[in-house]
Parts: sequence; structure tokens; C-alpha cells
Amino acid sequence: SLDRLKDHFMSSVSHELRTPLTSLTGALKLLSSGVTGPLNDKSQEMANLALRNSERLQLLVSDLLDFNKLSDGSLKVRIQSEAIQPILYGAVEDNNTMAAEHQVRLVSDSGELPHLLCDKHRLRQILDNYVSNAIKFSPRNGVVRIKARLHSPEYVRITVSDQGPGVPDSFADSVFKRFAQAETGTTRSVKGTGLGLAICAELATLMHAEVGYYNDQGAHFWVDMPTSGSGEALSTVADEETDS
Repeated sequence: SLDRLKDHFMSSVSHELRTPLTSLTGALKLLSSGVTGPLNDKSQEMANLALRNSERLQLLVSDLLDFNKLSDGSLKVRIQSEAIQPILYGAVEDNNTMAAEHQVRLVSDSGELPHLLCDKHRLRQILDNYVSNAIKFSPRNGVVRIKARLHSPEYVRITVSDQGPGVPDSFADSVFKRFAQAETGTTRSVKGTGLGLAICAELATLMHAEVGYYNDQGAHFWVDMPTSGSGEALSTVADEETDS
């Protein structure tokens, strides 16, 4: 009962926050871009700072809304054959600004690979979460690498690696659980809802994929995505789930 009450509260608050946040972010984008008139250097800096934090709040609200949809089973995925290169390219391009702000270099590494069976929007959501965490935990001048390799005839493994301290052993069993965040000393090392990786795990399940991580001179978070060649097997699984 407490879990249901908490989920209902989060859903209500998230929906109430979305509309004013959207308006606020839109106004800040206009202000920051100079549409409303030129700003002096100090005002431009403050407008840019406000816009970044407004966009961050929107991402947090989106996390809460997505998790509520996953919890009640209303979030759907559209699985189809997708080329992997545009997905990886987009993940690098769209996260380059954040990487630059943290003085981290973001690179991708992949060869010729088969098409994936996935919802490309939701796969990007997983990768963006991995990349965002990797950047936050990376040392200055560190490298975050997105690597894709054929893991088996039916799966491609996409791994996001950083050069940070890795996942603490005490946190190993909680990494993909909701509201879980590693702590350093008495303060959380990274601010957020603690839902990002839990959402990644749920989205992977919906796409018949798997997630995991390992430590090796940094944290390496991976997702194993089915290839287009595994479509027949997945159709059989989907039919069995429908029958049950």
C-alpha cells in the first residue's frame, strides 16, 4: 500500500511539474539565444546556467514519469531492425556538450555489425544514461568510450566505459534497483533520482535485452541487444508470453 501511495504521489507531482517546466525552459532558451535582445556577458552566463538546470529538472521529471509507466505496464516499445552506427553517433554527438563541461573526451569504437532489433529511442535512453553517469564519475581529462562488439551470433554488446573509481563493492547488489545511488562519505557523489539505471534495466527487459556491468580500471556498463538475425527466436518468445 505504501509503494502504491508513493508511486501515485510521484506520478501526480511529475505531471504537475512538467507543464511549468516546459514553459520555463522555453523562455530560458529564447533568452539565452538572444531572441529577446542581446545580453551582457554576466547575464548570458546566468541565463545559460539557468537553462542547463531547467533542462536537468526536465530529465529528472521524465525519469519519474517513465518509471511510473514501467511500473504499471503502460510504457510500450516499438521494436524494429535498426542500424547501430547512427545510434552510437547520436549518443556521442548529443552528449559532447556535457563531456566538454566536465573536461572529458567522448569517443566511440565499433566495426561492421549486424542490425539490431530494438526501439532506437529507448536504446538511446539506456546509452544516454550510461554515458551521463560515466562522464560524471570520470576524472578530468578522462576518456569515456562507447564500444560495440558482436557478443554472440544473436547479440551485440554495447559497453560504456569510464576511467573513474568504479562501482563500490558495497553497492554491487543495488546498481539496477530503483532509488539506488552510490554514496561517497556522507554525501551522494552524483545528484539525481536514483531511477536511471533501474529504468535502463526495465527498458532492456522490454526489448529482450540484458544489462550489466563490471569494474576494470573504471566502470564498464553494458547492454546486450538482439540482432536482426535473432528475430525468429524473439517472435517465438513474444508469442509464448502472449499465450500465457
